[in-house]
Amino acid sequence: MSKQPHNPRRYEVDTLRGRSIVIFLLGFVGCMALSFWVVKKTLRHLDASTPAPAMNSLVGPIRETNNAPLLQPTEAVDHTPAYDLQILLSREDDTLAKLGWSVDRNTHQAVISDALIQKLIRKHESEAGK
Repeated sequence: MSKQPHNPRRYEVDTLRGRSIVIFLLGFVGCMALSFWVVKKTLRHLDASTPAPAMNSLVGPIRETNNAPLLQPTEAVDHTPAYDLQILLSREDDTLAKLGWSVDRNTHQAVISDALIQKLIRKHESEAGK
């Protein structure tokens, strides 16, 4: 039996060759350049073959939304975000007014009345005493 030389690293030692790294890098750069060229040609072809549609209106046709809120303006609901905010604030003011709060319609600031606070305190005390 022939004895193999002792290798404390337990793996084969090989010298690193610069030629293989250079070949890999050249092949990698060549593949990247080829990919870039193919994508560029494809995008130019698609851009030239499909003309952009003319914009007639910012408001599109009404589509069925399955009871979801409309996020984009349509012919039926063509509000600006500021107008939508005013509608939201007025609905909130109405809801708070129904609950007994005093609401300033200009600033939309809601303040709970002292009478309502006292009523809630008495209710809480009576429930806690039971």
